[in-house]
Amino acid sequence: ALPTLTPEESGGQVADPLRKTPANASGQWLVHGGGDDSTVQQQLLRQLQNGYQSVYVTGSVSADLRSQAGNRLVGGNGGYSANQSGQQLIIHLDNSQDGLRKTNFQQWPWLMNTLKGSLPEQVLIFLPKPIWGPKGFSDELEADLLGEQFRKLADQGKQVFVFQGNSNTEVELRD
Repeated sequence: ALPTLTPEESGGQVADPLRKTPANASGQWLVHGGGDDSTVQQQLLRQLQNGYQSVYVTGSVSADLRSQAGNRLVGGNGGYSANQSGQQLIIHLDNSQDGLRKTNFQQWPWLMNTLKGSLPEQVLIFLPKPIWGPKGFSDELEADLLGEQFRKLADQGKQVFVFQGNSNTEVELRD
């Protein structure tokens, strides 16, 4: 695993190679781990009311939150899916049982098929749990294989962003 930079080491921010500030980005959206706690749900709804275009959820959310947020809430319903929005391919995978195979082995052929052909510039992947590390996949070879698929996309010039549920707020950059 790569070492995590402290805020002091990174200057308090992670450098954005796309050089977009929130003021000139194409929209603001929030990524959240989800949860059924009413306080969390109220906070997510408040963020939508305060200007965020969408909330992308890595974990699960209640049906009540889903109905209140409407189509501005993306993910949070388990399973695996993909949709394209402009120049972004948004992929939701389910590793809730410590890996894709252990959760639903059919995700692998589906994912491989989804990644074939012409893809948009950005690929965003959302998972409820980490891929690597002590809370990640129980099969390290499967985790490495998934990472290799992401590297292949990057080698094709795609910008790959992986959002995974975790109890910590952190950023890890991988080549």
